[in-house]
Amino acid sequence: MQRHLQPSNAMLLCGTEPLKPDILSRIVYGLRVSLLVGFASMAIGTLLGLVSGYWEGGWTKGAQRAVDTTIRSALTLFAVTPTIVLGLLLEKYITRGIVMGSLKW
Repeated sequence: MQRHLQPSNAMLLCGTEPLKPDILSRIVYGLRVSLLVGFASMAIGTLLGLVSGYWEGGWTKGAQRAVDTTIRSALTLFAVTPTIVLGLLLEKYITRGIVMGSLKW
Protein backbone atom coordinates (compact mmCIF):
# COMPACT_ATOMS: atom_id res chain seq x y z
CA MET A 1 0.00 0.00 0.00
CA GLN A 2 1.41 3.38 -1.02
CA ARG A 3 1.51 5.94 1.80
CA HIS A 4 1.98 9.00 -0.40
CA LEU A 5 -0.61 11.83 -0.28
CA GLN A 6 -3.39 9.75 1.22
CA PRO A 7 -6.42 11.42 2.77
CA SER A 8 -7.21 10.87 6.43
CA ASN A 9 -8.61 7.49 7.42
CA ALA A 10 -8.82 5.28 10.51
CA MET A 11 -5.09 4.48 10.36
CA LEU A 12 -3.77 7.92 9.39
CA LEU A 13 -5.85 10.50 11.28
CA CYS A 14 -4.39 13.56 9.51
CA GLY A 15 -3.42 11.96 6.20
CA THR A 16 -0.02 12.04 4.53
CA GLU A 17 2.09 14.51 2.57
CA PRO A 18 4.72 14.14 -0.16
CA LEU A 19 7.88 14.31 1.96
CA LYS A 20 6.94 12.58 5.20
CA PRO A 21 4.55 9.67 5.64
CA ASP A 22 2.28 10.93 8.43
CA ILE A 23 1.17 14.48 9.26
CA LEU A 24 -0.04 13.59 12.78
CA SER A 25 3.40 12.26 13.76
CA ARG A 26 4.99 15.53 12.58
CA ILE A 27 2.45 17.54 14.61
CA VAL A 28 3.17 15.52 17.76
CA TYR A 29 6.93 15.82 17.15
CA GLY A 30 6.58 19.60 16.85
CA LEU A 31 4.46 19.83 20.01
CA ARG A 32 7.17 18.40 22.25
CA VAL A 33 8.84 21.70 23.13
CA SER A 34 5.53 23.55 23.51
CA LEU A 35 4.16 20.88 25.85
CA LEU A 36 7.39 20.84 27.86
CA VAL A 37 7.29 24.64 28.32
CA GLY A 38 3.58 24.55 29.17
CA PHE A 39 3.87 21.82 31.77
CA ALA A 40 7.03 23.35 33.28
CA SER A 41 5.38 26.76 33.65
CA MET A 42 2.28 25.13 35.10
CA ALA A 43 4.40 23.26 37.66
CA ILE A 44 6.34 26.41 38.61
CA GLY A 45 3.13 28.45 38.93
CA THR A 46 1.46 25.77 41.02
CA LEU A 47 4.49 25.51 43.30
CA LEU A 48 4.70 29.30 43.75
CA GLY A 49 0.96 29.47 44.40
CA LEU A 50 1.10 26.74 47.01
CA VAL A 51 4.10 28.28 48.78
CA SER A 52 2.65 31.78 48.77
CA GLY A 53 -0.70 30.47 50.01
CA TYR A 54 0.89 28.53 52.84
CA TRP A 55 3.37 31.17 54.02
CA GLU A 56 1.72 34.56 54.04
CA GLY A 57 3.73 37.71 54.39
CA GLY A 58 5.84 40.15 52.40
CA TRP A 59 6.95 37.50 49.92
CA THR A 60 3.32 36.79 49.01
CA LYS A 61 2.63 40.44 48.22
CA GLY A 62 5.78 40.67 46.10
CA ALA A 63 4.79 37.57 44.15
CA GLN A 64 1.29 38.95 43.68
CA ARG A 65 2.67 42.23 42.33
CA ALA A 66 4.97 40.35 39.95
CA VAL A 67 2.06 38.31 38.60
CA ASP A 68 -0.10 41.43 38.27
CA THR A 69 2.65 43.19 36.34
CA THR A 70 3.09 40.21 34.02
CA ILE A 71 -0.63 39.98 33.30
CA ARG A 72 -0.91 43.74 32.81
CA SER A 73 1.99 43.82 30.33
CA ALA A 74 0.49 40.94 28.34
CA LEU A 75 -2.91 42.65 28.21
CA THR A 76 -1.28 45.91 27.17
CA LEU A 77 0.49 44.11 24.34
CA PHE A 78 -2.79 42.59 23.15
CA ALA A 79 -4.49 46.00 23.36
CA VAL A 80 -1.73 47.88 21.52
CA THR A 81 -1.16 45.38 18.69
CA PRO A 82 -4.37 46.19 16.75
CA THR A 83 -3.62 49.89 17.13
CA ILE A 84 -0.14 49.45 15.69
CA VAL A 85 -1.44 47.40 12.76
CA LEU A 86 -4.20 49.92 12.05
CA GLY A 87 -1.72 52.79 12.25
CA LEU A 88 0.66 51.12 9.80
CA LEU A 89 -2.17 50.40 7.36
CA LEU A 90 -3.49 53.95 7.60
CA GLU A 91 -0.01 55.36 7.06
CA LYS A 92 0.43 53.19 4.00
CA TYR A 93 -2.86 54.22 2.43
CA ILE A 94 -2.65 57.89 3.39
CA THR A 95 0.90 58.11 2.03
CA ARG A 96 -0.19 56.37 -1.14
CA GLY A 97 -3.13 58.78 -1.47
CA ILE A 98 -0.89 61.83 -1.01
CA VAL A 99 1.65 60.57 -3.56
CA MET A 100 -0.99 59.55 -6.07
CA GLY A 101 -2.89 62.80 -5.52
CA SER A 102 0.19 64.90 -6.06
CA LEU A 103 0.99 63.01 -9.26
CA LYS A 104 -2.68 63.28 -10.35
CA TRP A 105 -3.16 59.54 -10.80
